[in-house]
Amino acid sequence: MATEIVISNQDYIKVDNFYIQWSDRGDNMPALPHGEESDTNIHYVIYNTLTGDNEVQYCNKQEKMKSEKALNSTSDIVTGTTTVQNLLDWGQTRKDELIADPNYEDPDDPSDPPAE
Repeated sequence: MATEIVISNQDYIKVDNFYIQWSDRGDNMPALPHGEESDTNIHYVIYNTLTGDNEVQYCNKQEKMKSEKALNSTSDIVTGTTTVQNLLDWGQTRKDELIADPNYEDPDDPSDPPAE
């Protein structure tokens, strides 16, 4: 079961040190607001054991930081009804799907040959 997730909205997802490129997130990822005319677009979701705050960082449509909200528990809401636990569960499932896919090249796995 995943215990850490970092999401750089529209960029990448990191699930327990496994990187997922944004283009490989699949169709079942919970929706995170981005590019809307509000100050509640999600820029980053950080929930891990590294030094620093676990938080959701919000930005406006122009991606200027507007606010942040601390995440202290897996039951904390990230957006709408989506909790940290929902993202962890989705992340674990997607990680497992990608690992099982023989055609997936983990961008951080040094044993994978470089893409040509």
